[in-house]
Amino acid sequence: MNATANIEPTSTTTKDLPAEIEDESNGLQYSLVGDYYLPNLTAQTEDDYAPSIWAQRRLRFLKQHKRWLYIELLITGQLAAHLKEIDEQANEWMLCLPMKMAVREGVTESIKRDDPMRWVGLMNNIYSRVRELINTDIIYV
Repeated sequence: MNATANIEPTSTTTKDLPAEIEDESNGLQYSLVGDYYLPNLTAQTEDDYAPSIWAQRRLRFLKQHKRWLYIELLITGQLAAHLKEIDEQANEWMLCLPMKMAVREGVTESIKRDDPMRWVGLMNNIYSRVRELINTDIIYV
């Protein structure tokens, strides 16, 4: 004798669930795929933006040490804008600060003319300090 019973499912079927829902706590929308709700995430593309060394360093720092901030920026679509802002600020510092520091420290064109090797050493020292300032004040915070 075949003892199969006619069992009615007691849980909700996927036909009864809405195709899309929105989580009010984080603002994300979800779509029903099979039996699961998956977030509707899309990657935003930037127009011909190639990140410089500063943006690459910031991205690596975020991934390794500020994972929560990296994920938040990635999910909200603000990562590219954040990296671009870091890039612009670091490049501005790299253009402005060395000349200001050179003037303040007396590294002049006369030194460049009279003792070029000394001038190169002084300028390399200034550029090194500017890179360190950018790293500590912009990239690794």
